[in-house]
Amino acid sequence: MSDFELRSINIGSVDKETFDTFIANYKKNQTKLCVNKGVKSIELLRDLTDDYEGAKMINSHDKVLFICKANESDYEILAFALLRKHVENKTIILQQLCSNVNKTLRMEGKKLGAYLLDYIYDEYVINQSYILKLEPATKELVPYYVSWKKPTLPMSTFNNHMTYGYLVYGDMSNIKEHASTIFADFNLIDSVKRYLHINTQEFDTIANKQKHKFLYRKLKENRSLSESEKSQIENMIDNIQIFSIEELESFSGGRKRRSKCTMIKRRKMKSKTIRIR
Repeated sequence: MSDFELRSINIGSVDKETFDTFIANYKKNQTKLCVNKGVKSIELLRDLTDDYEGAKMINSHDKVLFICKANESDYEILAFALLRKHVENKTIILQQLCSNVNKTLRMEGKKLGAYLLDYIYDEYVINQSYILKLEPATKELVPYYVSWKKPTLPMSTFNNHMTYGYLVYGDMSNIKEHASTIFADFNLIDSVKRYLHINTQEFDTIANKQKHKFLYRKLKENRSLSESEKSQIENMIDNIQIFSIEELESFSGGRKRRSKCTMIKRRKMKSKTIRIR
């Protein structure tokens, strides 16, 4: 029976004393955390400010889950997970997962990192029907997450930079509903449709293989945009991969079939920002 405890801090509602105690304890133990093969892979204070007032403003949607060993007046942090919750998109983002340098430590028979992952998955994906997005701190950690649990979306979506660098877990119906926040291409398409005043219903009736031609034609017909603006939008269209969620579903069960998605080679975006008059 482990004498470790699982605790949590909601940054948006935590009091100053509890927050400051957590930060102080983290700093005391940080050399033992986030170390993989002798190399520190990530630092909590990169994403969570140690200033209480600043954290309440910047990290108000964040939550820290941590495993600790408590004594009479203090506790030692052994592992933690930093989460960001987006209620409107039913999404939980695992920003950081850090275990202990002592890999022999266990909680309920599980390694500490695996325990936190299982807890997060059960609590949010299973119990609350959230979408879980994981961003591995290094490429070497990708196999760790995949061996823990196979992502719902095929690895090709991660390898082809279609999901903003996240491994995605959750129910496919939820993923479909919030596709524009999960897939970079869907977000690009939504942006192009706004700039060119394209009706979504009209766009959805066009076959995937014809959608690039349709977007280029609409861009050419536009008379209100400057040449510079048109160039930026053309670059956005160049970088769109056209596919449907249904085409991805055949991969979620582990079947290795050739994708029917209409893929094009990505080119480096000239600009991530476009200003339309």
